[in-house]
Amino acid sequence: MQSALTGCGTALVTPFLDNGSIDIDSYRTLVRLQCEANVDFLVPCGAAGEELSLSSSEYQEIIQSTVEESAGRCPVVASICESGTDKACVKARQAFSRGADALLVVSPPYLRPTQEGIYRHFKAIAESTPLGIVLYDAPGRTATHILPRTILRLAELPSIIGIKDASGNLIDSATLAFHAPDAFSVLSGQDCLTLPLMAVGARGAISVAANVAPRQIAAAIKLSLINNQDRAREIYRKMWPVLTEIASEVNPLPIKCALSLMGLIGEYYRLPLLPLPEAKRGRLRQALITCGLLDSDSECKQFNKGPEQHADY
Repeated sequence: MQSALTGCGTALVTPFLDNGSIDIDSYRTLVRLQCEANVDFLVPCGAAGEELSLSSSEYQEIIQSTVEESAGRCPVVASICESGTDKACVKARQAFSRGADALLVVSPPYLRPTQEGIYRHFKAIAESTPLGIVLYDAPGRTATHILPRTILRLAELPSIIGIKDASGNLIDSATLAFHAPDAFSVLSGQDCLTLPLMAVGARGAISVAANVAPRQIAAAIKLSLINNQDRAREIYRKMWPVLTEIASEVNPLPIKCALSLMGLIGEYYRLPLLPLPEAKRGRLRQALITCGLLDSDSECKQFNKGPEQHADY
């Protein structure tokens, strides 16, 4: 995939069993439900998918399972998080071999490279794979912000097709949206900032919240793309309690807790991640109920409704 991405991409979680192994059956169910909810693309093995806790074989299994289960209904954008450029290139080749359509590559964490080092990192990965690359700027996780001038320079490379912008810097985000080439997509990386970013020209989002509310998030983004901001804002207003609770703690803790409350996965993590404290768990459960995603008796509502019951979205 060398064309720009638009719409709603879901940053998929990786479910585990109580023995720490991957719950591949639940994962495939999540992929199927996302496709049925009409999201635009899928993003496995990102921060929400706990990529850094996965072995090489597990990483490849998750990507291949996403490709197989989506069966061409949604493009698969495999995530890569590596500090070393050579290791990132290896993962790029693995993702390609397992059928990924594009890559989401985070700026190198921990090492805090210069802007020139960041540029050369992404350029080397682009030269190692035929897949299109979405940059990922997440300074809260990497300790380095990719500056607009570096992003716009990278956007000149044909295979650099967009950026997941989780910088939280709306001035830099607007600069990118105003000056990036047409073939380059700015995508929101923070659910609570998706609509503000789309107002200045972002073309969609890579959403954590879409794990639990795919129809609503996808619909709001589609509405925003056709400049129906009032309706998009109304959907986000209704979903706001869930969006803010999910953002209240580092993911994947809140989103895996939410999916567990909805009965879709078990709430298991690999160290050093631990479950949410009980108080936050209670607030998240109430938010799911308030937003109509969960009955008060803890029955999942989001994925039990037929298409006709989602006419508002």
